[in-house]
Amino acid sequence: MNATTLAAIQSTFEASNQGTIHFGQVIGQLVSAGVESYHVDYRSGCATYYLPDGSTADLNFERP
Repeated sequence: MNATTLAAIQSTFEASNQGTIHFGQVIGQLVSAGVESYHVDYRSGCATYYLPDGSTADLNFERP
């Protein structure tokens, strides 16, 4: 995963967690970054983003 894609994922993740963008914007930004799918595990406090080439990005957050 290149640095530009990771930066786009991180900024979307942070904006979503801060509540400054809505779900539709999250999806639009992730699709634009090339994310194929993502999974948020609230129990472990981890969001995993999947790219078509098989690479992933794991971002941790404080559990609610």
